[in-house]
Amino acid sequence: MNKEPSQHLYFIKLLQDALESDFPKTALKDAISEIQSKSSQAEFKIGYEHFLRFIQVIEDEILTNTDIRNSVEYWHNLQKGIDILIDDFKGSTEERQEVLGYFKDDIDFAQLKHEIESSIEEKAPLLIEISRDDQNIGSFEWSPSKEAFVQRGVTPGDYMVRLSNGRLLWHSRIDENQLQWSLAFPGREYPVAAMSEPLRAEPSISDKICDGSFRLDVIPGLETGTIVITRISRGK
Repeated sequence: MNKEPSQHLYFIKLLQDALESDFPKTALKDAISEIQSKSSQAEFKIGYEHFLRFIQVIEDEILTNTDIRNSVEYWHNLQKGIDILIDDFKGSTEERQEVLGYFKDDIDFAQLKHEIESSIEEKAPLLIEISRDDQNIGSFEWSPSKEAFVQRGVTPGDYMVRLSNGRLLWHSRIDENQLQWSLAFPGREYPVAAMSEPLRAEPSISDKICDGSFRLDVIPGLETGTIVITRISRGK
């Protein structure tokens, strides 16, 4: 898993922000309310199930010792534990072991991570997700029969394409020089057909992704661009 989780782990970022606040207990209540408010939405249903499993583990641990409810050390270590859970811990090996040791016999983050990942693989449809500046702008359900995915309205920003299981497929900065035809191809007339047929238009960026199974093209337009992900046939 990674720092910017998919919809199936949407609660992680909210919990991280709460734990990093000056008043984590109060912030956590607000975060939990926001998480619960999303639970009725279909795209967050699986994520809410993971949240309930996660929060049950935390609550069980807190109830074993009421003193930790007022412990700054506890909330500090819990935030680090979440970073370990989503593979985003930046500390040393020794510090990692200290965090895991702090929760020894109470929270097994490695086991919890395994349970959540296994549940995602079992229950969730695999999606291709496109984000700009850490904000999701489009997602497409993975299907062996699907030949192409088209994301229009692409504007300058930092882009990531990944699978909903956390696997990063592509990451790059895209600027106006790749998104506006007049800048990408100076002096060349814009092909009108490109507006309706992006699969046949000339790209300003073209990369193979997903172990060479797909090609990602950035197609410049008059004002905004288009990201096109197409399946590469075997033998090509």
